[in-house]
Amino acid sequence: MQPTGDGAYRISANRLPQYSWDMGVRFKIDNPGNGKHCSIRFKIRSLTPKKVRFYARMEQPPYQHIGLEKELSLTPEWQDVSVSEVLKGSEYNRDKHTVIGVLEYGAEQGDIEFRDLVMKAGNQNLLKPDDNFETGIHVPAVSEGPADRDFREFTVNTQIATVKELKEHLRTIGVKVPIINTQTPYGGVSGQWATHVTDDYCDTHDYFQHPNFSGLKITTQNSAIVGDPDGGTLSMSAILREQGKPFVISESSTPNHNDHGADMLPLNSIFLSIQDIDALTTHAYAHCTNQYDENIGMDAFMIAGRANVVVHYPFASLLFRQRRMPMARATSTLVVPTFDMLDNSALDYSTQHLLAYRTAGSHLGSYSSRFFFVFDENCKAPYLQGAKAIPRKTEAGAVASEDGSFLLYQKAKPGPYATLNLPDAKMLTGHVGGSSFTVGDVRFDIAARPWPDKNLPAFSCTTLISLDGKPIFESKKMLLASSGRTEAQNLKLSEDRKTVDAKASNSWGDPPNVSETVAFDVTLPGAPYKLTVLDGAGMRKGEPRNSVNGKVRITHEDRSLWFLLER
Repeated sequence: MQPTGDGAYRISANRLPQYSWDMGVRFKIDNPGNGKHCSIRFKIRSLTPKKVRFYARMEQPPYQHIGLEKELSLTPEWQDVSVSEVLKGSEYNRDKHTVIGVLEYGAEQGDIEFRDLVMKAGNQNLLKPDDNFETGIHVPAVSEGPADRDFREFTVNTQIATVKELKEHLRTIGVKVPIINTQTPYGGVSGQWATHVTDDYCDTHDYFQHPNFSGLKITTQNSAIVGDPDGGTLSMSAILREQGKPFVISESSTPNHNDHGADMLPLNSIFLSIQDIDALTTHAYAHCTNQYDENIGMDAFMIAGRANVVVHYPFASLLFRQRRMPMARATSTLVVPTFDMLDNSALDYSTQHLLAYRTAGSHLGSYSSRFFFVFDENCKAPYLQGAKAIPRKTEAGAVASEDGSFLLYQKAKPGPYATLNLPDAKMLTGHVGGSSFTVGDVRFDIAARPWPDKNLPAFSCTTLISLDGKPIFESKKMLLASSGRTEAQNLKLSEDRKTVDAKASNSWGDPPNVSETVAFDVTLPGAPYKLTVLDGAGMRKGEPRNSVNGKVRITHEDRSLWFLLER
């Protein structure tokens, strides 16, 4: 380590050690004592992209980590780092241990530069030098000591008092419907405490890969739920349900533009069923029109006009509303201290974060057990009870529902996919082009087709459901739907299909919208049946064709996304 001449220090790793230990730099910190605040602030950069982490630990045995942990992704640009936290360690004693800050950067070569390092006991983020009533005073961040606690108690108590007054007025004028103030996760656990006191049910919104509206560009990650490490954002919403209250997801969507949005409704319905969630609303955002056909204009949140999505509404609705998919019997409950018992360091976290980062739980566990949170006045720190939120997995590595009917293959090669196998309902969704799959007693042979991402097979969602409630092998009437992408013509989309140029004239393209068909064979058990192609309004078109040895073939020439099967 050597000075650079401009106030910074450069750490150079020119030769790796014999053993693959992590390399790092250690700094002595003024000991604040256990349960007291400690602060660190510095600037840092790396001449090459590099991941590092910072933490505080005891210099003497047992060398316990005691806080200030932060992971950093470095680039050649200077990055400001500021951490203020209560130090906690079961073995930490101020009189026996020296505290050091450790900047750890792995076992790889390269240069790191840092400057303006300040470490001290106490808090560095109370009143700022330029804070005043004329220009404004900053809102305290998490863990800022007594001032932060007072601020939060004031805002929470003000919210509770205001909502109670409004609810009392609404009740006196005859309003009898359940009333809520806001979404459950707003304001972290302190906000959840306020809704616990005032709201008649829990509510949240769920948008998978919500677009980033940056200037005149609208960007989304444009990838599939089945490949998401958390299993989509719905799985993260499960822990927002308070035990004993109804739970509603009042807004939900996989926004445009996403090439993988076709399975939004089937996956939503499966998850709602497993969790026994009371209701979910998908917003059409039709903007003062009652059009729900291919001529409606598109935008970031439009569902109306997205034929690849709405074609699966019957499947999703029957699955959920007729309770064809069983709910999980196992439960995982996150027990949280009441507001007066909450540690300051937990106040900025919702139960989502507490589950994922402050316990051993996983959001994927919500596919195999129902999730709840509960406030307990005798609880001193959040903990899990019940099924412990551990996801159930098969020997093949698939995340599985409790009954094994739903399987999520997130790391499958050549691409992720998911299946649903119920007696009266089947689903196959994901990057499945060019492959064959057996889902229970039904076989799907999906034809290959071109796909923008050359590293993955084409994406599609195929659903099959019995309309008379009987098992597939004996059902007299079934609905088969399969879809890929739907989009407007002349869409102003970037080459990587992630960004819409909002400054361009008619950036969302021109109607009519066009849909990508999927060619495949489906083989059913039981007696022979007939397939009839349906038009965009769900009406029969053309003559039916007979199955041969239980198989029918759907081609691009059918120019449809859904089909009626009858015996």
